[in-house]
Amino acid sequence: MIRHTALLFFASSFSFDEHKRYYDIYKSTFPPECWPEEFERLIQHYQEIPNCIYGDSVAEVLMAEHCDSRLLARISGKPTAERMEKYHHVFAGRFPEETLALFRKALDAYAENNLGRSHYEYIAKLLGQMKTIRNGEQAVEKLLAHYRLIYSRRPAMIKILNSV
Repeated sequence: MIRHTALLFFASSFSFDEHKRYYDIYKSTFPPECWPEEFERLIQHYQEIPNCIYGDSVAEVLMAEHCDSRLLARISGKPTAERMEKYHHVFAGRFPEETLALFRKALDAYAENNLGRSHYEYIAKLLGQMKTIRNGEQAVEKLLAHYRLIYSRRPAMIKILNSV
């Protein structure tokens, strides 16, 4: 009964922040040797549900289980700035070069498609997060030099990025 009730709280979509408590209760109802099979069943369940703009339940479950290589592979399919911000800390320690490459791809797309101070500040925030990754300082400097060239007609962007 506990297993069923806990599952009801996160069955339609799993959000780490909102449902982690119920996920942990659900997981605790399985013997350790049975959990890997159930974990794969959960992944399969969420892969069959279309993702909405608010989240990626498969990525959330992978994050909850600290499956860094599988999460990296999932994010690699569609690296957005928001996904990188949310999940990079899970796999950046083990895969710093891949993480920096995904950040660059995500930030390039974000910078190209978004104008305005709040967007530029968000880019600066993510560049700051990139700096915390091994070899991130050099990657950020290269990216800043690139942005200064291609976005020279966006003085507000350049001013904000100069503060990174």
